[in-house]
Formats: sequence, C-alpha cells, structure tokens
Amino acid sequence: MSSFATSDDPAVRLAELDAAVTDAWIDYREALRGLTGAEYDEAETEAWDHLQAELEFLETERRGLVG
Repeated sequence: MSSFATSDDPAVRLAELDAAVTDAWIDYREALRGLTGAEYDEAETEAWDHLQAELEFLETERRGLVG
C-alpha cells in the first residue's frame, strides 16, 4: 500500500492521509490516460481494484487516528 513518511502528530497524519487519497485517485486516472476500448477495459478493472485497496488501507489508518 502507501509508502510515505508519516508524522506522530495526529493532525499532520490526517493531512498526510488526505493527500494520499488524492494521490491514489491521481494514480487511478493516470493508469487509464490515453487508453481506449479493450485496453481501457482491462486496465480499468486492475486500476479500480488497486484504488479500492489503497482507499481501504487509508480509511483504516484514518479510523485508527479518529476512533
């Protein structure tokens, strides 16, 4: 999943998680840029699965901070 430096300050960590969510969506969009037809269909399924796993990981991290 995500690999980035983390802070011990909960407020900073929440901001890092917000940034990571944005990055995950950007990665999803970039994975599909310029693709069409069957190539898009195949890549989209994989990119969507990766995005969902990343978002779930980040949400778990967030819940650990806010309870």
